[in-house]
Amino acid sequence: MLILIITLKERKNVRVMGVTRDIVSFVLSTQFTDFPYEVIRESKLCLLDWIGVGIAGSREPGTEILLKVFSNKGNKSIFGHKRKTDMFVASLVNGAASHILDYDDVNMAFQGHLSVVLFPAILAASEGEEFSGRDILTAFIVGYEVAVRISLAATINHYKIGWHTTSTIGHFASVIASGKLLGLNEKQLLNAMGIAGTQACGTQQSFGTMCKSFHAGNAARNGLFAAVLAKEGFTGSINFIEGDKGFLKIFTKCTYHKEVSKNMKNKWYILQNQYKIYPSCFQTHASIKSTQKIMEDSHIKYGDIKLIKIWVNPITSKVASNLKPKTGTEAKFSIEYCVSNILLKNQVTEKIFLKSRIEDRTISEIMEKILIVPSELYDLDEALVSVELFDGRIFKEQVKMSEIEIDYNEKRKNIERKFLSITLPIISLEKAKKIVEIVEKVPIKVYFFYYHHVLERLKAYNLLER
Repeated sequence: MLILIITLKERKNVRVMGVTRDIVSFVLSTQFTDFPYEVIRESKLCLLDWIGVGIAGSREPGTEILLKVFSNKGNKSIFGHKRKTDMFVASLVNGAASHILDYDDVNMAFQGHLSVVLFPAILAASEGEEFSGRDILTAFIVGYEVAVRISLAATINHYKIGWHTTSTIGHFASVIASGKLLGLNEKQLLNAMGIAGTQACGTQQSFGTMCKSFHAGNAARNGLFAAVLAKEGFTGSINFIEGDKGFLKIFTKCTYHKEVSKNMKNKWYILQNQYKIYPSCFQTHASIKSTQKIMEDSHIKYGDIKLIKIWVNPITSKVASNLKPKTGTEAKFSIEYCVSNILLKNQVTEKIFLKSRIEDRTISEIMEKILIVPSELYDLDEALVSVELFDGRIFKEQVKMSEIEIDYNEKRKNIERKFLSITLPIISLEKAKKIVEIVEKVPIKVYFFYYHHVLERLKAYNLLER
């Protein structure tokens, strides 16, 4: 009888109720063959875009500092460098490097960036091991889908409070992907969720500093670390998401638990992924695009402008408004600065975030004419721009980034052009084109195409080294 009582108690301790179990069930049951063709090809665009921004960010001061501080040795690759390190440092540095330019892809349902927390962990864990392209994409997609649903359950309030979703919920994305790749069983994956969750952190106070990109790298590393620990028997809370003192109760004021397990395997949020066309905070993009359309259609000059009013979501006005940015990193979170560069030279490229450009007196004078108006009428990826001239004419344009329709083939071409433009200063055109070719060959023929580990192929061509 005593043995029976102990056994029942043990069963009670490992029984999971609610969304954590739904997540684990989805992860363990999902296979590559479950993904529609459109989902697979979208994940490859994410991979190509991520490699591009990772290579481009590999020479930034923040990346170099991380490499200087972490001297761990191992056999894992770091973008743009010959040096090898262990899997945890590799995931940290590659995650930070790929987010440091703020040029990486975004999903507004997630309210953040997923590729930069998923691929660094996945490739760090898989490099040198017997994993295929199928394994990599499967881990990426399940991590992506779970993370979006946790974010939906946390609601916009999580972001509104001031948390950086890429960092906080990014921990769960990384641990799910890492756990799937490393073959964790149900008990291990449940514990891994708790281990990752207890490390979740990162607030918007760090926006405009190197810590924002560190958030992405840290989430990638901590998720991978949690999966490795759990595989060895380390324990954590097995209902960390919905527990009384768990993530949803502590990190947000309003929750909808049902969103986590809603439409799993029927709705794929990766198809809502958006790829940045400007190297700045995504919440600046609608204002930039609206202003660009006004300038192109009206052919006005910045000297003719009396006042610019920009209506945006109140959260956007807090996150991405800065009349006096002092650094390039701060300027990436300034609608005023980005829009002023459109008005002056019709461009928002990485070059405008150089110190000499930020100190340009003309830019400062244009910024003084810009008024940001917070309004609940607009979503985070939306803006209405009104340009009033001295002669009394007013030009208006409204853009919502998620409503810009683009054909898949055109989208792929845009990403390839972006990839070449941001990587050419670091690698040759021949190498850049080879990466594009390799990523395109990652498996899309579900039943008869089996492709080798993409990072090993990249290494074979010396594509990740100086």
